[in-house]
Amino acid sequence: MATTGSAWLLLNYIGELYTASPLRTPVLSAIGGLNGGKLSQNFTFPVSAEYSIPAAAQTTITEDDSVDAPTAVDVVTTQVYNVCEIHHHSILVTYQAISNQNRLSGITGPTDNLASPASYDFQIKRKLEEIARDVEFSILQGTYVVSTGSGVANGTRGLIECASDAGNTVAAGGATLTKPVVQELLRTMYAAGAIFANAAFIVNAFQKQVLSEIYGYAPTSRDVGGLNIQQIETDFGLIGVILDSFQPAATVTLAELSVCAPVFQEVPKKGGLFYQPLAPTGAADKGQLYGQIGLDHGPKWMHGTITGCATS
Repeated sequence: MATTGSAWLLLNYIGELYTASPLRTPVLSAIGGLNGGKLSQNFTFPVSAEYSIPAAAQTTITEDDSVDAPTAVDVVTTQVYNVCEIHHHSILVTYQAISNQNRLSGITGPTDNLASPASYDFQIKRKLEEIARDVEFSILQGTYVVSTGSGVANGTRGLIECASDAGNTVAAGGATLTKPVVQELLRTMYAAGAIFANAAFIVNAFQKQVLSEIYGYAPTSRDVGGLNIQQIETDFGLIGVILDSFQPAATVTLAELSVCAPVFQEVPKKGGLFYQPLAPTGAADKGQLYGQIGLDHGPKWMHGTITGCATS
C-alpha cells in the first residue's frame, strides 16, 4: 500500500475538478460560516439566560387584600449552554510527491486545469471543505456531550436536539408531510415563544419537493412550468426554505436563524480555526488544521421539527 502523501498516491491528472460529495453548507453559511461567528474562551459557552413568569390571568385582589403587600415572588433565571467540539486534520506530502507535481498520470493534454493533490493548497482546501461539512452536520444533527475528561469528546448540540429538548416536535407517524402537520408545528412553536424573525425550514431533497407541492402554485403559461418554493407566507411570518444534504430525509427542521451563530474557542495567538506547519520528522512536509467549533443556537424553544415523515 502506498505511503500516505506519496507520489504514488497523490497522482496528478489533467481535467476540470469535480466531486460527487455534497459540499454546500447552507445553514453554516447563513449564520456566519467558518470565517464568522462568535468567540469563546471556554469550550462551554452560554447560549441563553432564560426566565419565565406565570400565565396571564385576571387578578382577584380585593381592597382588603391590598392593605398589606403580597408575598414576594422573585423571577429567577437559568442558563443554557453548549460546547465546542474539536476538528483536527493532518496533512502530509512527501518531498518526492512535491517534486513530481509536473509528472502527469492518465491522459495528458493542456495543463491549464491541472489538479495536483501534491499541492499543499489543494490539500488544505479539501480539508476545509471536510471541516465545513462536519460542522454543518453537527449544526443539524449534533448530540450534546460535555467532556468530563481528556478521553471524552465534546459534542455540540444541534438544532434537531434543541427542538426535542423543548418539546417542539410533531410526529408525522410515517405519513407523507401535509399542510395540517406543518400548521401544527407552527402553532406549537408559537405557543412555546418562537418569534419567526428569520425562520427557515431545513429539508432534504424529498421533503423539499413535498413542500413545493404543498405550497406551490404555478402561473398559467404555455411554455413555463414547475415549482421551486423558496419562501412560504404563513400566519406567523415569512419562512424560508433551505435545501440541505445533511438534513435527515425523514425530518423537517424549522430553525430561527436570527439567534444562531457558530462559536469558535480561540487558541491564543493562533485563532479559532487555523493551519499550522509541523516539524518534519523525515522527507515530508507536515501540517495540521485545528479548530474548536460549536453552535450558539439561542433558546431551544426557537426551533422545531417534524419527525417520521415518509421518504418515498
